[in-house]
Amino acid sequence: MVLEALRLRGVTAREMEVLLLMAQGLSNREIAYRPVLSRRTIEEHVERLLSKTGSPNRSELRVRTAQNTGHAERGGSAVHAAP
Repeated sequence: MVLEALRLRGVTAREMEVLLLMAQGLSNREIAYRPVLSRRTIEEHVERLLSKTGSPNRSELRVRTAQNTGHAERGGSAVHAAP
């Protein structure tokens, strides 16, 4: 499911999947193992996400996504924030 604000910016379902994995703190290489995509494909998704969201870098995009989806990183491991 793509969040409405991101859907309006043209974010695809696959890009949203990558974005949520980024929000968990996974690297491109780690993400590539998940949906069985190549590292280069993940890099392309990340570049498009940066462009579509206006985020200057991966770190800011990850933080903004974590804040907006209820996911947060703690001590290097992703945890779901309590409601």
